[in-house]
Amino acid sequence: MKISFEPKKLDLKVNWKISRNEALFKENVFIKLTHGGQFGLGEVAPNIRYNETLDLVLKQLKEFPTVDEPEALLEEVSHSKVCHSLKNGLVCAAIDLICKLKGIGVEEFLNLTSLRVAATSISVPIMDQSLVESYVSDINRFKFIKIKVNELNCVDFTKQVAKFSSSPIRIDANEAFTSLDSFQKFVDQVSSLNIQFIEQPFKASDVELYRKIKGQTPFEIMADESIEDHADFQTLSELFDSVNVKLMKAGGYLQAKRLTEGAKSKGLKVMLGCMIESSVGIRNALRLGSLADYFDLDGSLLIKNDPYNKIHESNGLVSLIED
Repeated sequence: MKISFEPKKLDLKVNWKISRNEALFKENVFIKLTHGGQFGLGEVAPNIRYNETLDLVLKQLKEFPTVDEPEALLEEVSHSKVCHSLKNGLVCAAIDLICKLKGIGVEEFLNLTSLRVAATSISVPIMDQSLVESYVSDINRFKFIKIKVNELNCVDFTKQVAKFSSSPIRIDANEAFTSLDSFQKFVDQVSSLNIQFIEQPFKASDVELYRKIKGQTPFEIMADESIEDHADFQTLSELFDSVNVKLMKAGGYLQAKRLTEGAKSKGLKVMLGCMIESSVGIRNALRLGSLADYFDLDGSLLIKNDPYNKIHESNGLVSLIED
């Protein structure tokens, strides 16, 4: 089996500014496994929040043991210490290849029902308020709007976006709030808006703050940074109403499926989310769609130069394009 990989620069349509950083492009790594006249594709989107960098991914790929079969690669990854996003790329490429060799779909391999269409949210990054009307007018076909906020701009920015959209709002704070008081002031001032949930208002380590707000807000509180590749779902269910499962954090199909099923077993709702990814990564996430309550799979819609064509979007609905 041949393993090849290539980093690609993904240019963003807009300055991607969230509470902790900003970027005009991302560099992801694409993995191709070739065997028996077939190939499997995987994508790696390193995220500095989880101590992942492009250099680290490339180093770990170059050092990864050589294997002859995709099944052997899955076994090797299962006890490997490589970063989560690289595990995702390897696992998804291996399963993609296995399924092609067997002539079955990935959903069948995972024992899941196929979900071909999903209503994704579309993100509004932090931006100058003078740009909001034009930006939102271009995305009003989407059924849900996801607003990135920081502690300073949260009230004004949320109200400005809501002014130009009637879609339900999802707030993504990316751990921006530093105190219970500042968060409560935000909640009080936006409680009349059509807000569906807020993701990760505080740092993942601020467990007691989450205990204090559980059940005290007019909308759901969702875990994002608080769930990676493993989770204590009993504790999470005491702190949150829902969780954001991302293949890049989980390490691929298999662990993402386990996390989703674990969350459901404790009464938590599940959103399938993403990093800034091409349509390869988004297609892979959508294959777990039958397990999800919400979808935030806009990563490939935010880039100018998607090197692949694996997702179709129409009126805010995303669907798979198979090879």
